[in-house]
Amino acid sequence: MKMKSEAHRKSFLGIRQLLKISGYEDESLYYDDQGKPFLSDGTHISISHSGQYCCILSSSKFEVGVDIERNQQKILRIASRFCHSAEAHHLKRNDDIEGLTLIWGFKECVYKILNQKGISFKEEIRVLSFPEKGSLGAGKTLNGSFAFEHLLIDNYSLVLTHKF
Repeated sequence: MKMKSEAHRKSFLGIRQLLKISGYEDESLYYDDQGKPFLSDGTHISISHSGQYCCILSSSKFEVGVDIERNQQKILRIASRFCHSAEAHHLKRNDDIEGLTLIWGFKECVYKILNQKGISFKEEIRVLSFPEKGSLGAGKTLNGSFAFEHLLIDNYSLVLTHKF
């Protein structure tokens, strides 16, 4: 009840329910000083929520990131802050809300995996290819390479990413 917003309380409870379904207790989840979640058994985990959706992604093999975002017009206003000009050819057109949300989601996932403050979404995290039907997209940073998938749920973009 310390959480001010009902939406945050619902997301908190939704994440706890997903953990329970996955076989984890509340005590299994903890956060580092930067806010990155960890599971006590060493399994990698990432958490995201937006609107009525919440999700977790976990892996015992790979560092993972997940992001869910509602496809919204407001992404057009901030695109120049995170989308590098070299990534523009992936977009269907300049106002491609779904494409920009995918780029943002991938970069958010990579940021979660790297757990580094101050990394530039625009300059240091790049989408190399969009996921095609039945295949993965690819991206990179100075520190590594990443694969990702994109799913559409209602008007939301779900991005699942892992470092390889």
